Amino acid sequence: MSEKTEFQEGSLAKFLNFPLVVHPRMGETAQDLPYVHVSDLLKNKADNRFCLREHVLRYYDRPTRSKGTVPPKMSLLWDTGNLIGDYVVIKKLVEKSPDLGKLVWGDWECDSCGNISRFCYKSDACGDTGCSCGCTKFHYKEVDLREDDVRLVGHPDLLIKLTDGTIIIYEIKTIDRADIDFTSIDRPLGDHHMQVSYYYYLLKKRGLKVSKRVRFLYIDRDISDLYRTKPFVELVEDALPVARVQSGIDTCKLAVSHIKSRTLPARICDSPTCTRAAKCTTVASCFTRHLNTIPNPMSLD
Repeated sequence: MSEKTEFQEGSLAKFLNFPLVVHPRMGETAQDLPYVHVSDLLKNKADNRFCLREHVLRYYDRPTRSKGTVPPKMSLLWDTGNLIGDYVVIKKLVEKSPDLGKLVWGDWECDSCGNISRFCYKSDACGDTGCSCGCTKFHYKEVDLREDDVRLVGHPDLLIKLTDGTIIIYEIKTIDRADIDFTSIDRPLGDHHMQVSYYYYLLKKRGLKVSKRVRFLYIDRDISDLYRTKPFVELVEDALPVARVQSGIDTCKLAVSHIKSRTLPARICDSPTCTRAAKCTTVASCFTRHLNTIPNPMSLD
């Protein structure tokens, strides 16, 4: 077989540019109520802000909705974030600084069999966690923090558990925003501070001992001065008071209320052609419904 037919020119980019097919988030295909992700509550720009109506419709339209897709740039962003996380946790902490690495606490997935040990320190071998494969290679996974009553979920980048049981939250962020000078960052950005404060709230709700001093590891992605600048800076702040995240928690409660009562929140879009509607996954369902009640999850009212 010739190289032209076996691996055609342009085929690699075509494959990489193809949208990633993903399954809906947990709770959207089962009878369980869906979760609102912390990152959704941070969206406040006009063209991407969180829409309660879309969230409710995604739940009721789930029997007829196909699997979703992730644009290739978004998929690249996610995978790059995972690679950076592995670099910090595995390559640097676990492999290069075992005294610090042994304090990394969270979920560990066996590289051999895929067995996951949750909310713990890294084990020496997979067999220690109930699996007999005996593999000693693991990679770190962000823990799944859920508050089931309000259906809120979040995934902190890194947790450190000190010997006295205190948990320290780290959020890892790469900076490549044109309007931000990395060398001038002296405090966490507002949306990052709010995000970590949600994680602090979720961990405290689990009854865990959590340090109020939350940490931020910023990474400079600018390659203009590779030899003289340091790419990492660590910042520390107190978690925001619960009152600051309460509006997001109230939004989650409202979502649960609407779903249970089969009522729809008001639209945030004036028309199906506005910039926010262009990114909506339920725009057709939203604008073809003339009632704000859903007597039958399968019907379009």
